[in-house]
Amino acid sequence: MATTAGNGAATRHYMGKSLAHRKLDKRQRACLAANLADGLAEFRPTIIQAAMLLGVSAAYVAQARQLTPAKRTAILDGRDSTSFGTLLSPPKPRLALPAPTPNVSAELHS
Repeated sequence: MATTAGNGAATRHYMGKSLAHRKLDKRQRACLAANLADGLAEFRPTIIQAAMLLGVSAAYVAQARQLTPAKRTAILDGRDSTSFGTLLSPPKPRLALPAPTPNVSAELHS
């Protein structure tokens, strides 16, 4: 897919899955990397590719995708200290213990 940039140059868009399966030689990969670096091509990674690139788990990325854009920006700017560990591990429900029952065998022996 290609779109036209404001300067008239076509910008190619590459999806993470399709890029991973392309059979490119080193020369072609170098030219594609140059186009990406120069803004002549855009790359949209998969969740797993983005997670690997930034050194986080796919579960963290999935959790971040559920946040509002404002919340994401606050976290990126250091204005929010929400812990994903807490969000990923919700508190376990506290189960009430059953009420003690009278010791029937003690009553029989008395």
